[in-house]
Amino acid sequence: MKSNLNIFLDIDGVLNNHSAHVESVSLVSDKIQLLNFILFKYLPNIIISSSWLLEYDKETIKIILERSGLRYSDIFYDAIDYRDGELSKEEAIENYIKSHLDEYNIFRYVIIDDEFPSSNELKTNLIYVDNKAGLTYKNIYYLEKKLIKLEQI
Repeated sequence: MKSNLNIFLDIDGVLNNHSAHVESVSLVSDKIQLLNFILFKYLPNIIISSSWLLEYDKETIKIILERSGLRYSDIFYDAIDYRDGELSKEEAIENYIKSHLDEYNIFRYVIIDDEFPSSNELKTNLIYVDNKAGLTYKNIYYLEKKLIKLEQI
């Protein structure tokens, strides 16, 4: 990994919105551009934590995101392991953090998602996105505040 900052990224409800959620690969370009801003500014590691992983492998998701305008140039990219739906998203994120803690300095992370985790630790690192709007400037503002705090750890 190139960065000490990690973003667990959900897709549905974040990079699209309720009105755009007609088909599973429908993404909204202004949501992608907001995320690009963060990628260019902080060069975080992206860990896909989306239910899309139940349908697509991580390389297919990467291709879909790139074709939608997401820029990955120097970004490390990975995905949580749902184990074919045996784990909840929250369990899969927690497993990823535990298994990569030492190797990737994974304690410095945020989760961008439209669902609330039940774990208080995960909630602390959550940037909640309203799925009716998708990712907004307000989310980016809070994300930057969290990332700045994480950089000081």
